[in-house]
Amino acid sequence: MLAKTPIENILYDKELIINFLESKDPKERYSYHLSSECAFAQFLFSHGFAPEEFYVNHQGGLCIPPGIWHEITNGGIYTFGEALKRARALLKYK
Repeated sequence: MLAKTPIENILYDKELIINFLESKDPKERYSYHLSSECAFAQFLFSHGFAPEEFYVNHQGGLCIPPGIWHEITNGGIYTFGEALKRARALLKYK
């Protein structure tokens, strides 16, 4: 059985972030405020992590995405296409 990758190894991996956002429908909306529907929670879930577990263990229960994720996901327009644009600019990724 393969060991689960530690969450710290994926949180800020530019390629993983961009690939995840590219895999989503650019017009699909997400909620920034609901941890079960936010883009960051969906990223965690797609990599085998429970968002609730992350927020309790790493954020003291606060549902605020960490680091650059906050800027990627909280831009006023909550679609994956807009989050992808922000991520590319912030991460300086093609």
